[in-house]
Amino acid sequence: MNVQDKTDINVYVGRRLKALREARGVDPEKLAAILSISLAKYSEYELGRAQISAGTLLDLCCFFDLPVTYFFSDFEYRTALRDGQFPSESDRSST
Repeated sequence: MNVQDKTDINVYVGRRLKALREARGVDPEKLAAILSISLAKYSEYELGRAQISAGTLLDLCCFFDLPVTYFFSDFEYRTALRDGQFPSESDRSST
């Protein structure tokens, strides 16, 4: 996965998070407090300027009672797969 792909997924997840937060009527300050982070850091997540850690993503999913896949649904990985940027199953099992 190249740098642009990482930026794209961060922006995509951030937009999903913002839409979800707004749809549920949750203030960003409340989520920042729940996650024990600053409001500025939380804002970076929604803007896609910071990558959300797996643990933080899991915390968000627990809070909203959603599967982790919610944040990735409809995101296209086909380009990376087509370009061979991800290891194959055999490569992963040999490590």
